[in-house]
Amino acid sequence: MKKQLRRDWRNWIDKIASDAKKAVRTDNMKAVFDARRQLCSKPNRRTDSVRSKDGILLTKEEEVKKRWKERFAAVLNRPPPTRSEVESEACEALERGPVTHAEIRSAIQHIENGKAGGVDGVTTELMKADLETTVDVLYELLLKIWESERVSNDWRCGLIIRLPKKGKLMECRNWRGTLLHVALESIRQSDDHRNWGHC
Repeated sequence: MKKQLRRDWRNWIDKIASDAKKAVRTDNMKAVFDARRQLCSKPNRRTDSVRSKDGILLTKEEEVKKRWKERFAAVLNRPPPTRSEVESEACEALERGPVTHAEIRSAIQHIENGKAGGVDGVTTELMKADLETTVDVLYELLLKIWESERVSNDWRCGLIIRLPKKGKLMECRNWRGTLLHVALESIRQSDDHRNWGHC
């Protein structure tokens, strides 16, 4: 029995190593790092159950999903900030107008590689693969948004991924959420570079 387990373990490691070699040949660095993570990292701390607000342990999938929806709705859905919270006197003199090609290019270049794509499946690497085309497409899109003052409903959606913090993982407050949406990240970075870098 122990010999079979060792053999299975060795086969699993060999398969991951061979997949990593193929990924290196095709220049797929994400797959290489995923293989390294599988071989070298501790297993993820995961939980399929969570406690309700009343402290009752929820184990059914629908109950757990409903609890996470409640949690992130409470944490993430806040009223929009007032004008005084958003703008300060120091930022009043900033240039106002549509975003430029240079700002979009700079924002895309500053987004870290290896991030997961959002609902649309667009990754940072995909946006950087043909930077000029991406800049041109985003410029036209952002110009329409600027002129109409309306953002598409698709851009208001994203994937919320749970990330554990320290503490008991059955309690929602010991998790934080992160929103995956690369296109919005590039716009946010562009806006941050434009506004807050000069304040």
